[in-house]
Amino acid sequence: MDTSVSRTYSLEHEGESVIFDQLFTLLDSDMQNEESFRRELASCTGALQTSINQHMSKEEEQVFLLLVEKFSFEEQASLVWQFLCSIPINMMAEFLPWLSASVFSEERHEMHYIHVDGWCKWF
Repeated sequence: MDTSVSRTYSLEHEGESVIFDQLFTLLDSDMQNEESFRRELASCTGALQTSINQHMSKEEEQVFLLLVEKFSFEEQASLVWQFLCSIPINMMAEFLPWLSASVFSEERHEMHYIHVDGWCKWF
């Protein structure tokens, strides 16, 4: 990935971090009983949702394409496994149904094969 694309993603991450900070500041404020609180909360969460949706869409188009081009199937599987292992166990119950629903049946079969094959290497 060239430097300009990498810098763009860094700026987007910084922008999203700023929006999260604004959201947390708003939630920690004393104005939760004020009428403007709901408007500001809706505005902040809407901005965050828009930013993340746009960011993820770009990553799907650019970054995932590079992952497929530059990494072998086994390396991709290893990266996915590392990502899955980084998810807290209490979030897995919510995450796995989403992941399963977003994967084609052929890919799901291949994931099962990789998982079983990976476990067999430990023996």
